[in-house]
Amino acid sequence: MSDVSARDLNRYLFFLNRRRTQFMAERLNKYGLMGPMYSFLLCLEKNHGISQDFLVSYFSVDKGTVARLCKRLEELGLILRSICDDDRRLYQLALTEQGREMLKVIHQHLNDWSDRLLAGFDQADRQAAFVLLQRMADNIT
Repeated sequence: MSDVSARDLNRYLFFLNRRRTQFMAERLNKYGLMGPMYSFLLCLEKNHGISQDFLVSYFSVDKGTVARLCKRLEELGLILRSICDDDRRLYQLALTEQGREMLKVIHQHLNDWSDRLLAGFDQADRQAAFVLLQRMADNIT
């Protein structure tokens, strides 16, 4: 890196991630959602019927944490956990109607975050930012 140091880039990436985490926590804690629980719901929205092991792998979180958070999501009535027919050691996950309703709340807060993050950006700047972020993500996948 020439003009921008890796240190500066990492500082801003960390800052943005931390602020998003705080933003979402402030809005979702009142629903009993904490940490990556809302991310689990977003993942379930796109991947119906996944196992807890999928979440372990996808989010790089340990099995105990995933099991504990999924149990809490079930207690909140947001997901159903059922023993997988193919492998009785695994839990298969599905959103409930209440979980789908919660996703509407989550999406609204994520839209609010995006609006705040991109305030003052015109459409060309927004598109350029998206393309650059997408390229960064492609570099590490």
